[in-house]
Amino acid sequence: EKLQEAELWQTGQDKAYHTQLTDIIRSYLEEQFNMDCFEKTSNEIIQQVKKIKALSTSRQLLRDIFETADIVKFAKGHPTPEEHIQSLQYAKEVIKESYKKVKPVIGPNEYSSDRNPTQ
Repeated sequence: EKLQEAELWQTGQDKAYHTQLTDIIRSYLEEQFNMDCFEKTSNEIIQQVKKIKALSTSRQLLRDIFETADIVKFAKGHPTPEEHIQSLQYAKEVIKESYKKVKPVIGPNEYSSDRNPTQ
């Protein structure tokens, strides 16, 4: 919710928006599934996700989130407003759906970009 309220992409901060969004996803995956995500590429994370049954229905959504973020961060792409919104919706869906399937470590609304363990 904090990311949405920050309105980063609406003010031309596409890279910051997608970096924070993927940091939220990485934090969630690390804490809920004990995955090492912050030192991995997007493709390496997707490969790890394939091994986790609770994330089986979320693989494509995660791939789409990371691919969009990579285009923004590394190819200086500019997603449409719909793509920005879609990435956030996908992230919420991944967390909500996988959260139901595992014993939670922390609640689904407790993830934020300022919880980045690399800081």
